[in-house]
Amino acid sequence: MGNAGQWTASDGRKWRTECDTPQTGRGACRSWAGVDFIKSTQTSSGTTYAWDADWVFNNIVYFDSYNPYPAWPAPSP
Repeated sequence: MGNAGQWTASDGRKWRTECDTPQTGRGACRSWAGVDFIKSTQTSSGTTYAWDADWVFNNIVYFDSYNPYPAWPAPSP
């Protein structure tokens, strides 16, 4: 956690993490998983389907040194 870059896990899944970028914001890291999926496309003659691959957002982590929400709500009793 907190290390930007790309890697492949032991199960073969591909991962990508960015930290402290305009997309993540200061004090945060976002991770995406590389996935294969079936994409639908609308055409004038109907809908076509084809395999595609892309990055899918998985998580975001905010670190203690920067909290985008300075006042956390009190826990419910």
